[in-house]
Amino acid sequence: MRIRTLASSVTLTLTCALLFLNAAAAPPAAAQSEPPAPVVAWAAAHITPLENLQPFDSVIGHARVIGLGEAAHGVQQFYSFRNRLVESLIERGEITAIAAETGYSESVAADDYINGRGDVSPRVVGSVFSWSMDASYSENRALLDWLRAYNARTATKRKIHFYGVDLTGGRAGRFVDAHVALDAALRYVAAVDTQQARILNQRLTNLLPRFSSAGHDSLTAPDQNALTAAISDLVSLFERRQLTWQSATSAEAYDRAYHQAIVARQLDANFRSASPESNPQAQREAAMAQNLLWVLSREGLQSRIFLYAANWHISKGPMWTDRFGTALGEHVRAMLGRDYVAIGTTYSNGDPAPSPTSVGAMLDRLGVPEGLLSLHDVPSGGPVAEWFRTPRGLVGGRIDSMAVNQAFDAVVFIGAVRPAETDR
Repeated sequence: MRIRTLASSVTLTLTCALLFLNAAAAPPAAAQSEPPAPVVAWAAAHITPLENLQPFDSVIGHARVIGLGEAAHGVQQFYSFRNRLVESLIERGEITAIAAETGYSESVAADDYINGRGDVSPRVVGSVFSWSMDASYSENRALLDWLRAYNARTATKRKIHFYGVDLTGGRAGRFVDAHVALDAALRYVAAVDTQQARILNQRLTNLLPRFSSAGHDSLTAPDQNALTAAISDLVSLFERRQLTWQSATSAEAYDRAYHQAIVARQLDANFRSASPESNPQAQREAAMAQNLLWVLSREGLQSRIFLYAANWHISKGPMWTDRFGTALGEHVRAMLGRDYVAIGTTYSNGDPAPSPTSVGAMLDRLGVPEGLLSLHDVPSGGPVAEWFRTPRGLVGGRIDSMAVNQAFDAVVFIGAVRPAETDR
């Protein structure tokens, strides 16, 4: 797969996101095309080659959520670096679970596999990162196999779990398979309470086939209201029957099915908001933040979560370009404060090439193939502070303009990138 293929994948992903973005306030100033010499000198003095991962310790500190972004989807080097960092953090007991930009329903298969249940398949590998990119990439297969082997060790005291925090069924900017979440919740009810399952199925039989972005748009207002009421009642039923149903199955089976119902409710809220807000992903960022908090709660007080998603999702903001409201990272920062760390990534080659005003283009001048630049050390005043405060992208583009040192705690630079290869 050529770099042009990477460009097509990135263009598809971002174009779908940009079709319905809401215009935000204009940035306070335009970025200069050439970085000032003091900025390049400062970056050269502070960038650390990625020969080892020890420099990440000072960036991560004791944060409970460690966000790593990717500048483009489907890039081999970003996946490989993610694997390397995850393995190091797990081996040192620094993280207890992984969360990713993948649908919750899809992620259950990946969690089953790494915990010794079931076999690997292209569907399982694709569930590591399902949002518009559900390909079976080799690096994602490698991550699953390593996690399964780690969990199987006799010395492993706490098994790692894998969670999708995204809405179920997202493909090319729309939720075409949203019904999967509702199907899973209803299957569980059928197994524990046949009477309630029969009642719910009667209410949902004619509506469930249209539980998708396009299908919901075709429903009449009364049918939309009926769907919302049925899903709300489903969630309430889970809450009333928690102790009984947990005893009949297990805490894990109940938690999974209950969260499927929660995700179905989030999807329904998304569909109801999409048209009024001219945004087919209106609920997505808030839902991902809520799901991440659920992961923290489920994993317990001693948990630390590794979050992997696009740069834009994990960024703490603010951004001034067209955008989907408030990003996941902005929600998490508001909720967790310093317990959330965001690390972005950028590159110097590829198609599209980085904007000349971007962080990636500036770091390319340093002659360091791969490096970590901590933004904690950006001075409070002077030309360096001004350069990082001026809205610019890590790579560039309409969805990638921000005050970089406010949006991220550090940036990983990888000069040469290429498209990931599918698993064989």
